[in-house]
Amino acid sequence: MGARVAVAGASGYAGGELLRLLAGHPDLEIGPVTGQGNAGQPVGAVHPHLAALPGLAGRRFEALEESLLGECDLVFLALPHGQSAALAAGLPAGTMVVDLGAIAMQSALAREQRARAVGGGTGLAQRGTALRTWQAMPATWDEHHHYVIADL
Repeated sequence: MGARVAVAGASGYAGGELLRLLAGHPDLEIGPVTGQGNAGQPVGAVHPHLAALPGLAGRRFEALEESLLGECDLVFLALPHGQSAALAAGLPAGTMVVDLGAIAMQSALAREQRARAVGGGTGLAQRGTALRTWQAMPATWDEHHHYVIADL
């Protein structure tokens, strides 16, 4: 098996869709799946369409603990609005994080617009789909606790 991944906020819609995609990936092993309000519940009880998928059959949501997430190669954050920054800040340095929250997208696009206004730019407008492909990058947060996508 390849990289071990964790999904924080897996009991929500985005987290459930991510689990569906991850379950079919041959190079990824699904590690901890957290759902704070659903801790202890079977994944299949919240997402019936996932109950029989490889790596998810018989799995239960766990309580959200940084120590569980920090043991993985890659951590996906599918948390409610505004909760990702605090959690990511508590993960070990170098942990690869992908934030599915809207704040990360809005922050990166706002920086691109500011850079273009002064004649610069990173090309995010042309490569906007890269923000939606969930590429893994080291977690970096700016002074406003927004995810900084410096590698694009």
